[in-house]
Amino acid sequence: MWVKKTACWLWRAIDRATKKVRGGVLGDRGTETARCLDAQLPHADSIPFCTDCWHPYGIIFEKHRHLQDKAHTFTLESHNNRLRCYLKHVVSRAM
Repeated sequence: MWVKKTACWLWRAIDRATKKVRGGVLGDRGTETARCLDAQLPHADSIPFCTDCWHPYGIIFEKHRHLQDKAHTFTLESHNNRLRCYLKHVVSRAM
C-alpha cells in the first residue's frame, strides 16, 4: 500500500547581526505560511528583509525593504546546515 506523504517546511527568520532566530513557522511552501511568518516579525521601516527568490517572499514583504538574492542568506544557510547535522546525529544515536 502506498501512502502519500505531505511535506512540512520549517520557515525561519534570523537576525544577521545577532544570529538569533526572530520567528519560525511550520507549513507548506505557500503564501499563507509566509504570511504567518511575517506576522511574527517586527515591521519598522529601517528593517530590511533578505531572502532567496522564492515567490511568496515577494508578495508579503514591501519592495523598498526587500532584497532577493542568495548572497544575503548565508547566515540562515549556516543555521540550516548545523540543524541538519544535529538532527542526523540525534537520529543515528536513537537507532
